[in-house]
Amino acid sequence: NETSRASSFCAYTLVSTDLADAHVLIVTDARRDLRFMRNPLVLGEPYIQFYCGVPLITSEGLRMGSLCCIDSKPRDISPKELGLQINFGYLTSQAL
Repeated sequence: NETSRASSFCAYTLVSTDLADAHVLIVTDARRDLRFMRNPLVLGEPYIQFYCGVPLITSEGLRMGSLCCIDSKPRDISPKELGLQINFGYLTSQAL
């Protein structure tokens, strides 16, 4: 199933028109985040509470989407875990 852009968490990693502003999005508890607390993906299946997304951007600057991790429980992400996700995002972008 595809998620509509209106309810997509991933869209928030790609909204800036400046590539330097494309950023990692970390939401430790979506139920308490004003951007997402009424999102259908938080209120219903898959009941997202934690989200971490890394933008996937080609060397030509094409924004393809994001590599994300979600959980149905609130959580924090360690600097090591974040570093791994950023590296996987980079490798994924290079492979595409």
